[in-house]
Formats: sequence, structure tokens, C-alpha cells
Amino acid sequence: MNLDKEKQDVIVLTTGGTIDKSYDEFEGTLENRETMIKELILGKLRLPYTYLRVYSIMSKDSLYMTDYDRSLIAKSIKTQMEKGFPIVVLHGTDTMAKTAEYCLQEV
Repeated sequence: MNLDKEKQDVIVLTTGGTIDKSYDEFEGTLENRETMIKELILGKLRLPYTYLRVYSIMSKDSLYMTDYDRSLIAKSIKTQMEKGFPIVVLHGTDTMAKTAEYCLQEV
């Protein structure tokens, strides 16, 4: 087993969605606020040969995303693509297909 493997960078772009919601005790609701993905989820993964570079684009329920929001996501993807690393976009499921189509056209 080769323990001298270099770490592979992977870009993670967060946009909100259910995976990034936290419970608001006062309101009794789930809300998108500041992302906690890195601390609560990604930090617990066992990826010894992977360095996750996490960038928060926004913290928004995908039902409320606009074309302006999608343009920010597409621009972020374009910028990160220049680095040549794999990219993962965390996005809510309700409008994921719409954002993917938008990004396909723009990127």
C-alpha cells in the first residue's frame, strides 16, 4: 500500500438546499443560514487522499432561486473549472434540473 499518495483537490460549491438547513428553535422551522456543511458533514468523511476546497456561493432554498442566482452558480463553476479539479455542486432538489440546464448553456 502506497502511503505517499498526493492529495487530490476537489472543489465543493454550496448553494443551500435541505442538506444545508438548520433548525430555528424560535420559529420552529428549517432555515438556510450560514453553511455548516464543512463542519457537520464533509469534515466527518474519511477521504485521506482528498483535499476538499469548500466555497459557499449562497445559502438559499432552491425554490427561491432566480436566474441571477443561477448566473452566480455558473460563474463560480467557470472560475473553478480553470483550476482543473473535479467540482461538486451541492444544490436543493426542487430546481436542480433548471439550474443544471442553465449552467450547461452558460458554461
